[in-house]
Amino acid sequence: SIKWGRPLAQTMQAAGLISRVDVFAIPAVPCLSGTLTYAQNLQVCTIVPIVLVAACAIPSVIVKILGFNRHGGWTKHPKHDQVTRQLLSCSKALLFIVYPTVSMVCFDGLRCFSFLGKEVLISDPAQDCPLSNPNSPLFAHIVISVLLYPIGVPLFFLFLLL
Repeated sequence: SIKWGRPLAQTMQAAGLISRVDVFAIPAVPCLSGTLTYAQNLQVCTIVPIVLVAACAIPSVIVKILGFNRHGGWTKHPKHDQVTRQLLSCSKALLFIVYPTVSMVCFDGLRCFSFLGKEVLISDPAQDCPLSNPNSPLFAHIVISVLLYPIGVPLFFLFLLL
């Protein structure tokens, strides 16, 4: 048996911990937000990725404005193509990471069960089932979220491939 030095053993132990990090579990907001209702959790899970993509788009907007002001066209700035590619890369990576979690949260709003004669959400039994009241704001938010994330994100990736 080979005796490894203590620094190498510690390095290998740290590498083992890092290798067990689950990238898809990081955005699991429900674990971090134990006191949020389903509606609040849905808002956080659907709005935060949009805000992050918008933050990634700031350099692209600046380049477009500078291109218009200094070079005579929205796409005339010399760095326009590079910044646009970086925006798409950032957006694709972010959406790839949050897609499973956000989709799961969106579809959780459609899973209901009967409890004491009343239809409630499985993920939040304190919340009435949105399917029993299609005129509720929560139902509208769920429908928009399902169209935007579980359906819209794959269509976005398909559009980028074509």
